[in-house]
Amino acid sequence: MRRTCASGPRNNAGKRSVEGHVARYERVARVLGLVWSAFVIAMAVVALPTVNGDTAWLVALAAAVATAAALASAATVAARPRLAGGLLVVAAVTAPTFSAVWLNLVPLLFGSFLILPTTAPRPASL
Repeated sequence: MRRTCASGPRNNAGKRSVEGHVARYERVARVLGLVWSAFVIAMAVVALPTVNGDTAWLVALAAAVATAAALASAATVAARPRLAGGLLVVAAVTAPTFSAVWLNLVPLLFGSFLILPTTAPRPASL
């Protein structure tokens, strides 16, 4: 029997259940994907008038790729969290943030966290 509390679902022993943490990470990844895509679009709209005419298409293409990757990450996190993490990393790397490059750390680190294996590898049986 599971009880729920403010810090997440707990089992009878009072320990947090793994399902509660996974659900929380899925919510964070969904929100991060949506917020990051909106941020990328806003940065591109602000930057497009100031960039050189020859590079405007490159900024628009990078913003389109980053937005698509962030939205796809939000859509796929429940079924395939590692794919969602990879898409968040792609969204962070391709986002045209210019001098605000430190903002890329949030989706980059969280995406890398989703890519990491959740359990230790088991030794092969002989």
